[in-house]
Amino acid sequence: GAAGALIGAATTPGMCRYRDAYGRIYEARC
Repeated sequence: GAAGALIGAATTPGMCRYRDAYGRIYEARC
């Protein structure tokens, strides 16, 4: 979702939040 980079923000329905090897937060389909 658009707010995927914000820790603690509501996750877009059907999406899960992940952290990559560089510590960035992103969303991908569950």
